[in-house]
Amino acid sequence: MSRSVEDLAGDISLSLARNPFARHIERGNNDMEKPDKNSITIIRHRIVTILAARWRTLAIACVVGLVVGVLYLNITAKSYTATMVIAPVLQDGTSPASMLGNSALSALSRNPFSQEVSPLDKFRQMLISNDTAAALLQQPEVLAGVYRNMWDPKARTWRHPSGPIYRISAALKSLLNRPGWKPPSAPDLKAYVVANVKVVALETNGLYSVTYSNRSPEFARNFLLALYSTADDILRSREREKTLKYINFLNNQISTVTNTDERSALITILTRQEQMLMVSGAGVPYSAVILETPQVPQKPSSPNVLVSVFVFPLLFGLIALAAIYFRLSRFLPGRQSTQEHNASPAEYY
Repeated sequence: MSRSVEDLAGDISLSLARNPFARHIERGNNDMEKPDKNSITIIRHRIVTILAARWRTLAIACVVGLVVGVLYLNITAKSYTATMVIAPVLQDGTSPASMLGNSALSALSRNPFSQEVSPLDKFRQMLISNDTAAALLQQPEVLAGVYRNMWDPKARTWRHPSGPIYRISAALKSLLNRPGWKPPSAPDLKAYVVANVKVVALETNGLYSVTYSNRSPEFARNFLLALYSTADDILRSREREKTLKYINFLNNQISTVTNTDERSALITILTRQEQMLMVSGAGVPYSAVILETPQVPQKPSSPNVLVSVFVFPLLFGLIALAAIYFRLSRFLPGRQSTQEHNASPAEYY
C-alpha cells in the first residue's frame, strides 16, 4: 500500500514537471510573492514599443477624425450671434410725495397703481413673458424666421406636418392618448425666447447685453429689435393705462378737497401726471434705451472651426489608442500570466 502511494506521488510530480500550465501557475504564484523590481520599467518599455509599432494606425485615426471634423463643419448649419447693449431710461426722481409739504398730504398723494420695480427690471421680465410672445406671434416676419419649417411666408399660414415619420408619430401619440400637432402658441414661443435669448449684466453698472443666435444674420438682428420694441411698447401701454387711472383718481380728489394748500398740491401732482402721459405718447423708449444697435459679426459663432479641427482628431486618436492598448495588452507582464492562469490545460498541449 505504501508502495502505491509513493508511485502515485511520483506520477503527480512527473505530470507537473511535464505540464506547462502547472509551471505557469507556479511561476505566477512566485511572481505574486516576489514581484519583479523592473516590472514597471518593462511595462513602460513595452507600451512605448507597441505605440511605436502602431503609430501608423494612430496617424490614420487622426486623419479620419480630421476628415470627419471638416465634414461636420460643412454639413452643420452655421449660426450667427447678434448682440445689442441696453441701458435704463434716466428718471428725474420726482415723486408726488416730494411735491407735498406734510405727511398727511404725502399719504394722500401715494399712487395706488405704482410699483417699486425699476422700469429696466420690468423690461427684462417682459422680454420672456407670454404677453410679449403673444404679440410676436402676430408678426409674420418673426414666424418666418423662428418657425421656418412650419410657417409659409407666402400664404402666411401654418404648414401642417406630413410624411411617413409624422404619420408614425401621430399614431403613437394617438395610442398614448397624447394631443396631436397644433401650431405654436405663446408659451411655446416664450420657451424659445428663454432658451435662445441671453441677457447678461455688463461690468458697467446698469448696462446689459442681449444676445440671440440664428442661421440668418439679418433675422438675428431684426429679431432682437422686434423683441425690444414689443416688450417696451407693452410696458409703455400699461404705464399709460395706469397714469390715466391715476389722473382720474386725482381729479376726483381735487373735486372733494376744500383746503387751498391741499388742492394746490394735488393740482401740482396732476400736472406732473399729465406731463408723464404726454411723454409716454411721444414714442420715446420707456423702460430701456438701446446704446448699441444689434451687431452681427461676419464670422459664424457656431460651429467652432478650431474645436472641430482639433477635437475630432483627438477623439479618434484616443479611441484608436485605447483599441491598440486593449488589443495588445496581453503582451504586457502580468497580463500574460493571468491569461495563461485562466486558460485551460488543453491549450498548452
